[in-house]
Amino acid sequence: MCYYLIEVINLYGDRIRCLRKYFKLTQGDLAHAVGFKSASAVGMIERGEREVSFEMLGKLADFFNVTTDRKSVV
Repeated sequence: MCYYLIEVINLYGDRIRCLRKYFKLTQGDLAHAVGFKSASAVGMIERGEREVSFEMLGKLADFFNVTTDRKSVV
């Protein structure tokens, strides 16, 4: 995996964690709301240990009412 891709994965994880905490959600709450099988999947994404599919990224953006644009993400 190239360095740039690792940076992008970590960037999404950091932003997802920030949004989750801003809305005072647990990893389990978020997992249930967007359709992950477990809270550990959310934790792995937040730590950059798992990639986010475009489909799941869209679900997360819809849930948090944000876009996937760089300019509009917290």
